Amino acid sequence: KRPSKVEKSDVNGNWLKRFEEQNVQFVVLNQSQDKSLVETLRRQPGWLIDFEDKEAVIFARAIQ
Repeated sequence: KRPSKVEKSDVNGNWLKRFEEQNVQFVVLNQSQDKSLVETLRRQPGWLIDFEDKEAVIFARAIQ
């Protein structure tokens, strides 16, 4: 299944529901272009940082 892109307008919307519906396990974000979503995922229970450098961050869904 082809992954979908989360639009910037989804940051304050239903992105978490979309991640659940599509069983998203990893999210790759650009540190500068996706600041809002990066900060939101940092605070979201159930998501862990798998990799991070000055350009990108990869979040992984925590195993429950």
